[in-house]
Amino acid sequence: GLYHISLKYKQNEKKDLPVFKRVSVDGEVPFQELRDYAFPYTGSAYRNETLTAGKEKAWIYLEEGSHTLTLESTASPYFGANENLLRVINRINDIALQIKMITGNKVDKERDWNIIEYVPALDEDLLKCADILSGEYEELSRITKKTDNYVLSSLKMAADRLRSFAADPDRLVNNLDQLYLGGDSVTQQIAAILPEMLNQPLAVDCIYITGGEELPA
Repeated sequence: GLYHISLKYKQNEKKDLPVFKRVSVDGEVPFQELRDYAFPYTGSAYRNETLTAGKEKAWIYLEEGSHTLTLESTASPYFGANENLLRVINRINDIALQIKMITGNKVDKERDWNIIEYVPALDEDLLKCADILSGEYEELSRITKKTDNYVLSSLKMAADRLRSFAADPDRLVNNLDQLYLGGDSVTQQIAAILPEMLNQPLAVDCIYITGGEELPA
């Protein structure tokens, strides 16, 4: 017959990012929506979640007998963002290395470098990196369905800082710690998000197979 599958779950580790699971029955994913199924933050309490397809509760056909329900952790909705953010980190590291080679890795606040003469595409590269960060902020906000996301706000701050340096590249020469390696640098702000995306913790208390009856609290 046709049944709803519901899980009583707790997800209390990722407040701003949902956890994703691939849901399969007897080794098969019944609907495309269950390939990357989002489980939002619940806090310390358990919450009932009836699997949906589109905006409707999913009816799943089960023959008489025993069946195997599998929840497999998957971070695939975040894979594109993860690759792009790593690409930005690598590009910023390359930019920092270029500047250090030119300046001899010395800080001289009395000298005017006119660094664009030595690295002509510096401002363009910084703006490209900033645009990638802004794009990933928008995409991740769409995935998480939150625009006031504390975790993702670091991407906005990092993009703003890159645009500020692009507008005044000479200021970057003596402030490389704000670009990379420093505790509050652009690369550290980006790197802090990566494990948040890839970690997919979820606790399941029980599973309900119902024909549409009301679930226990």
